[in-house]
Amino acid sequence: MSGLAWLTTRPIAHRGLHNASAGVIENTASAFAAAIAAGYGIETDLQISADGEAMRQSPLRLWR
Repeated sequence: MSGLAWLTTRPIAHRGLHNASAGVIENTASAFAAAIAAGYGIETDLQISADGEAMRQSPLRLWR
């Protein structure tokens, strides 16, 4: 693939493929599973802790 076409060839689900009205909340295992089932790539906010554990960052306002 040339240039930046790889960025648009496969859809990317930001924080998973979420749908709050259906009970699929962003940044949850169910949102990630929905993205995988639909063939989407996943983008989420992860950070590795000093002891090597993956941590997902949440927005300060969890109710949004």
